[in-house]
Amino acid sequence: MSQSQKVLPDTAQAKQDSMTVWLRVNTENSRNLELVVISAIQYNRYRRNYHLDIDKSESRIIRTSKEIKINTLHRILTYQADTTNYSEFSYYKGYLPQLKAYIIDEVNAANEISNLELVDSISGKLYIFETAFDNSSAIPLPSPGLKFLLSYANDLYMQRGSSLSVLQINRKAQHLYSEYSNYSFKDKKIESICWINNSAFAVKLMPLEATIPQYLRLRLKE
Repeated sequence: MSQSQKVLPDTAQAKQDSMTVWLRVNTENSRNLELVVISAIQYNRYRRNYHLDIDKSESRIIRTSKEIKINTLHRILTYQADTTNYSEFSYYKGYLPQLKAYIIDEVNAANEISNLELVDSISGKLYIFETAFDNSSAIPLPSPGLKFLLSYANDLYMQRGSSLSVLQINRKAQHLYSEYSNYSFKDKKIESICWINNSAFAVKLMPLEATIPQYLRLRLKE
């Protein structure tokens, strides 16, 4: 880090608006997704060919008994790590080398809600994935060519179903991630998901009142 770059300490509780981007999942289904039913054999083949590179070690962060500190290129973010603090605490989920981003699951225990967050290690911007449910989304999956980012969540408390969101990745834009497409599954849980190529992904669904999974291939119509 050059001496001309000023590192500003910051906290997750007092974020600057210009450095925080909320990514909200729209519950209305997008028209730019084409769904096709596939077999379990096809799905398992897609799943074997997709690999998410994630560093779950804590070598990139500073942890104390009460705090997690993330040192980005332009600022330091501090999260409360004390799970006995009923108001708010956070879990460190790892680092995504492809996206150059840290993963944080921030829990507001008092209001019984949580959100997954990506901290860009270069800009220091905070991207918050807000779902239609009270619980956090799963760790997002980058497409093979780093053109899209796939985020999804199951309704863990009310058991109403699940939803997914496709975000576009653009390193040259003001915000790295922008909303592109959404889809919701009523009364169905997403068990797993994987990219097939840069414009298609596969989903394994489990109906909430059934024992036989369903498999879909979804293609983005650009």
